[in-house]
Amino acid sequence: NEDEDGIVPLVRNAGEKILIDRIEKKFEEKGLSSAQFSAFPTILGKEINEYIISNFFADFSDHLNLFMYLPKTPFIWHITSGPRQGFDAYIIIYKWNRDKLFTLKSVHIEKRETALRNCQSDLLNEKTASAENEKDLIFHQLKEIEALKKKIDELFKSLVLQRMKEWIALADERLKDTPYKVYMAPGNDDYFEIDEIIEDSSAIVNCNNKNVMVGEHEMVTFCYANPTPWNTPREKPDEELEPMLEELVGKVKDKGNAIFNFHAPPYGFGLDLAPELDENLTQAADRKIHVGSKAVAKMIEKYQPLLGLHGHIHESRGVQKIRKTTIINPGSEYSEGILKGVVLVLEKGKVKDYIFTNG
Repeated sequence: NEDEDGIVPLVRNAGEKILIDRIEKKFEEKGLSSAQFSAFPTILGKEINEYIISNFFADFSDHLNLFMYLPKTPFIWHITSGPRQGFDAYIIIYKWNRDKLFTLKSVHIEKRETALRNCQSDLLNEKTASAENEKDLIFHQLKEIEALKKKIDELFKSLVLQRMKEWIALADERLKDTPYKVYMAPGNDDYFEIDEIIEDSSAIVNCNNKNVMVGEHEMVTFCYANPTPWNTPREKPDEELEPMLEELVGKVKDKGNAIFNFHAPPYGFGLDLAPELDENLTQAADRKIHVGSKAVAKMIEKYQPLLGLHGHIHESRGVQKIRKTTIINPGSEYSEGILKGVVLVLEKGKVKDYIFTNG
């Protein structure tokens, strides 16, 4: 409960204090002396760090007499790159979600990898036997990390695509023989394979990068966003987004009556405020900054559509007017299992009413 992100490194230079240092500090807080702490390897029969990695789970489950009966319900995962310990960490699963996978890879593993490469560079001209051994170890540790990152990407991608197929199949089943039309498009986080899965649906229209009719209104949809700290699949600088948006908007005949369904919100308005992040991607508690797209803002201000539908910035649920255009972001709390949305009523060329929803 004391660890904010639930990721506890077992190796140094991975973005946080390692577990052994935390244990030693806790012992000090409980009044144990350094001499008492130093005696634990003798009691355990091995170094504490080695015990944590090799024996902790078995001894703990035996002590509780619990996990032998519930072998598929761990509350801690051990993530390791391999025997050389390029990267090693415990994960508290009660704090685990999709965002934490990004944090694990882009903060903890990245910092560990950078530290190892820096050490490798420092040892480059050293020729002693110990230096050669250290260089060999680091070489294999970096190879382990490279393989671990690839496995994380492959695992996450396969799970995402499988879950998406299941959702689409469910939608096809429930929407069959109904009068309802469903339009769907990926977001900046989504792999490009997602498009094909949506296209295969019998009930859902993949409206990404298309002009489709929604009642009497043309709707153009754009899934890309301006750059994020997470280097997602569908993001580009605003100077590259602008010509892409111009080409898309060029398909619209009646721009003043159109819907701009652009994933990224416009920069500088109330729908793009997000907590400022530090170098570890930790959110500031008291400071928010604008992170939307300047290219999207330019399109809305230039063409003044009837409605702008946006997402991307989960914390910025809201509605606002940019001259004649109503822009809306329903927000998101998917990591908490909450689906947020908005129901809109369009009538006679106006946004007559709207209501935010939670489910």
